[in-house]
Amino acid sequence: MPGVSRRVFFSYSHQDEALLDELANHLSILTWHDRKRSSVGDWDHQINDNLNTADIILLPPMLAEIRRKIADDQFEFSKHAVDQSILRGIHLQEIKQAIANGQVIEDYPDDKYGPTCLISGLTQANRPLHVQCSYPSRSLIKIITVYEPNSNLWNNDFTRRRSNDEQ
Repeated sequence: MPGVSRRVFFSYSHQDEALLDELANHLSILTWHDRKRSSVGDWDHQINDNLNTADIILLPPMLAEIRRKIADDQFEFSKHAVDQSILRGIHLQEIKQAIANGQVIEDYPDDKYGPTCLISGLTQANRPLHVQCSYPSRSLIKIITVYEPNSNLWNNDFTRRRSNDEQ
């Protein structure tokens, strides 16, 4: 419909930034994604505002379902995740924030006890977290482990492991 403005909210893997740019240019519409967030302020508020005002929301299906289940408290922790969150001082709200604004950075479809993925996200306080969890095909998302990524092992935005040359 010519002359009608549509707002689109994108959730994407940073590995796919070139595709995001190509899609946004091709569509010639108002878009919002995490590169457009202000560096200060409440991430949850920015994300929710843009989600609520978007005419179209594009989320990878698996990540969208994980986020829905986490928001609806349809998850459980492995004993390892409980132990590690206590040892590392990682709170439940931080895990929820990291998943809400994070992205799937690694996929483990052949994990020993079922398919899992690694989500990289930031807390409201900009603390980077990695959360390994089950695919949403389970009735409850199982959080396998959670940790703050080591900057010596991960790139600057904690989405890609450094090669041996980069360490």
